[in-house]
Amino acid sequence: MPDRYYCTFAMIALSQAKQIPVLFQVHASKKVDFRRGQKLGAKDHLVEWQKPKRKPVWMSVGAYADLPDTITVREFR
Repeated sequence: MPDRYYCTFAMIALSQAKQIPVLFQVHASKKVDFRRGQKLGAKDHLVEWQKPKRKPVWMSVGAYADLPDTITVREFR
C-alpha cells in the first residue's frame, strides 16, 4: 500500500484515468465523514472529491487542467 502522502486528488485522478485500481490510507489532514455520499455499508461509502484550486507543484498547468473537476472515491474503515 502506498504512503498516505500519495492520497491526493491528482494521484487518484491520474490512476483512475488509466483504470489502475488504487488503495491509499487517507492523509491525516483529510477528514472522512461517513454520513456523506452513497452508503455501501457500515463505514463504507462513495463520495465525490472536488478538484483543489491549487495544482501540485510537480504537475504542469496543462496536465492539471486536463484532470476532471470531480472524482468518485470509495472510503472505508
